[in-house]
Amino acid sequence: MDRHVIRNLLAVAKGNMPPDLVILNGKLINVFTNSIEEDCIILIKDGFIVSVEAYKGMKYDNIETVDAQGLYLCPGFIDAHTHLDSMFLFSELVPYALRGGTTTVVTECAMVAGTCGMDGVYSFIESTRGYPLRCYFLAPPLTPPFPEMEGCKGITFKDFSQILKRGDFVGIGEAYWTRVVDADDRVLKQATLALTLRKRLDGHSAGARGRKLIEYLLTGITSCHESINTEEALEKLRHGLYVMIRQGFVRKELAELSKLKDMNLDTRRLILVSDSFDSIMLSEVGYMDSIVRDAIGYGFSPIEAIKMVTINPADYYGLRYLGAIAPMRYADILFLKSIETVAIEKVMAHGKIVYSEGH
Repeated sequence: MDRHVIRNLLAVAKGNMPPDLVILNGKLINVFTNSIEEDCIILIKDGFIVSVEAYKGMKYDNIETVDAQGLYLCPGFIDAHTHLDSMFLFSELVPYALRGGTTTVVTECAMVAGTCGMDGVYSFIESTRGYPLRCYFLAPPLTPPFPEMEGCKGITFKDFSQILKRGDFVGIGEAYWTRVVDADDRVLKQATLALTLRKRLDGHSAGARGRKLIEYLLTGITSCHESINTEEALEKLRHGLYVMIRQGFVRKELAELSKLKDMNLDTRRLILVSDSFDSIMLSEVGYMDSIVRDAIGYGFSPIEAIKMVTINPADYYGLRYLGAIAPMRYADILFLKSIETVAIEKVMAHGKIVYSEGH
C-alpha cells in the first residue's frame, strides 16, 4: 500500500477530496456479518473502497456514478488453487474468468519451473501482467519431486528463496507428502524459509491419515485440497488445516464434502477451488461462479458459499485488501441479479467495470 494512496483515501473520507466513483442503490453482501445491507453507497478512490454507508441522500455532483439498481454487491471471487502454467495462456483465461466473477487467482508454477527453470517462471509471471485479473503465485517446492528417478531443469534453493520473498508469491505450492515426511532436505530448507517469512505451505496429502498426516503437518503444512470424503476433511480440520474443496477439471468433491455443512463446523477454514478448469468448462459452464452455484445447490447458504471464494481464501493467504466490500479493500465488486443463481450482470475490478452482461 502506497502512503499517497492512504492519504487520498483519508482525504475522501474527510470530504477534502472527491471520490473517483460512487456506487448507489446496491444491496451489499457483508461477509463479516453474514447479512445483506440494503440501499448502500460505496465511495471508491484509486481503485480502493473508501467507505460503505447507508445512503442518506448525499449528493456527489460531477462524480462518476454507478446506479446498482437494487442489484446485490458481492466481493470478487478468488480461485485459491489452480495450475495456469500448464493449461493455456493467461490472456486466454482472462475474459472467461471475469465473466465468471473471478477477479483473483492463485496459481502453481511447478510445471514451467520444471521444464524451463527460472527463465520460464519469470516469463510466466510477466505473461499475467497488465490484465484486470489479479494473479498471485506459489513457489514450486520440488523440481523434480523424485530426482533419483527423473530429471528436469528445475530451480535452485537460491532461486526459490528469491521468488518466495516476492510480494506476489503467497506461499509454497503443493509438495507430495511422501517426499516431505522422508525429511527431504530440500523441503525442510524451504519450509523453514516459508515459516520465517510467514508464508503459507499448501499441502498434497492424498492418502495420508493418522500418524503420517501428523508427520506431514510438522513440516508446516497449512492446507490441503486432496480430501475426497468427509472423514479425511474432518481429520484435517481437527488439526487446524484449511480444507480446499475441489470442483473442477481434475476432480469434483463438492457433492461429498458438502456434508460438512450439516456438522455444525466453523466454515471459515473451508475454501472452494477449481484445481484448474479446461477450456470447454470455461466456455460452457463458467468459472468460480459455477462452483458457488454448485455449493448452493448442495445445500450451503448463498452467503456461506460466497465466503468460501472470498473472505476465506483472502484470510488464508493474508491478502489484506481482498475478500470483502469494506474500507481499504480493493474495489473488486460483482453486481448480481440473484445470489441464489449467482447471476452476474457486471464485474468491477480495482474500481473499473471490466465486464457487462451482453458485451
